[in-house]
Amino acid sequence: MNMNNVTFDIHLSNIYADECKGFKATIQECRTWISMNRHSNRLSEYSGGTVSIVSSNGVVIYSDSIPSA
Repeated sequence: MNMNNVTFDIHLSNIYADECKGFKATIQECRTWISMNRHSNRLSEYSGGTVSIVSSNGVVIYSDSIPSA
């Protein structure tokens, strides 16, 4: 994948909801956001689901489960 002009967004989902944060960030900025919010209400709303980093080309770069509350 050509990484020039590619940005990344965070997608959160579980069986009840699906949300894109709308970021146009770097991979590192997305990873930092996930790390900083891992134990916050922002991710707990999606417990049992997944948090993903998705490129502006639609490619999932990273995906991890969000533990159930």
